[in-house]
Amino acid sequence: MSLWRELISDNPLVTDRSILVRRLVGGSQTGRLVLAAVLLGVVLLMLSAIAGLFPQVMTPKAVVYIQTGLFCFLPATMLYGAVASEREKRTWDLLAVAPLTGAQIVIGKYLAAMSLVFAVFIMFLVPAGISEAARVSGGSLFYWAPDAITLPQYIGIQGISIVFAAALGAVSLFVSCLFNRGFTALLTVLTLEAGALILAPILIGVALPFGVDYQAFLSWHPFFAIEILSRVPERGVSNQIADQSAALISPAICVVVTGVALWLAAGSAGVPGAPRRLRDAGA
Repeated sequence: MSLWRELISDNPLVTDRSILVRRLVGGSQTGRLVLAAVLLGVVLLMLSAIAGLFPQVMTPKAVVYIQTGLFCFLPATMLYGAVASEREKRTWDLLAVAPLTGAQIVIGKYLAAMSLVFAVFIMFLVPAGISEAARVSGGSLFYWAPDAITLPQYIGIQGISIVFAAALGAVSLFVSCLFNRGFTALLTVLTLEAGALILAPILIGVALPFGVDYQAFLSWHPFFAIEILSRVPERGVSNQIADQSAALISPAICVVVTGVALWLAAGSAGVPGAPRRLRDAGA
């Protein structure tokens, strides 16, 4: 069996939509998901209204920044308990003895969560589109947008945002595989994220001598990568090429982190070992 068939096309956690729905809206999660959906809808309506009236403020670039800020929490809150919470509730034993490999369980849970992340990404295209349409048509209170970016730049910063969300989701899932309590896993994920996105830039800024380009050393950071890639193309061809090359560091790191984290999570999904050994003994 090919890897694609094992993990995707023949994986019941991926192909069975009823399982996916239960994982996303079943049980005690229903109320919280409905509340989150309502709040997200209100935020999108507010962003769309601001984008239509003040496109020079709520630019597509600003929408991507807000979207990336949401992605700092959305994948983590959906995947921190993917394994840890099931162990805490003693439901992991039932899943562990099912005819599924650790990789199938990991990929199934990961794709279920990332499908919601992708849905949020699609919804955030609405205020970005309204902002650009208002800017181009002049049908707004102000007719200028100094922070306008080109379509290739917009596609690039959206790619940085999405790949960052994918990497954070993979790391959250791996951390979930290491713990037996969901709260501990969530606290660990948020601590790692705060260290990488907040503490590390501060330490780098303190360590760099005065006058050195601060952003050049933070091109791995998703927010700085978005800023670098969306710079106004008046800096010359050589500087544009340098900016584009530097901005590619962040998504490249995120792709590697995603692959490594999912691989480690697949190897850790069989813990605790008693139910797994029981299933292997009956095979």
